Amino acid sequence: MISNIIDRRKSQHRWKLITAIIEPTYHDNLLKDADQADDPGPDAYDYDERAAISLSDAVVWAQALPFEVTLFLYDLGQGINTVSLRRFRLLSFFAWLPTRFFRSPNAKDPARLRKQRDHSNFP
Repeated sequence: MISNIIDRRKSQHRWKLITAIIEPTYHDNLLKDADQADDPGPDAYDYDERAAISLSDAVVWAQALPFEVTLFLYDLGQGINTVSLRRFRLLSFFAWLPTRFFRSPNAKDPARLRKQRDHSNFP
């Protein structure tokens, strides 16, 4: 069930397609002046997101959950730490690549230069 709604849409009049995110309301218990919510236990999940959902469907979805949730509303394509998550995915991808993929195309590799010289006689 919905205990709180936080609207972070920049386009306040968009309602057909938005991004909706839910978190258990007890996550906010440590915030100053927050009402206290019960811990839903191990059956609850920490986060869920529905992209390209209407505002009314987001409310129905969040209200149907068996534990207290905070419903976050965002513009379509936005969400919690969207930029940070993209940056993290890129960094984690590049962290796995061997360093040879990061060589400059103009690197002075003797074998490559030799190969270029050998093929330079062809028309």
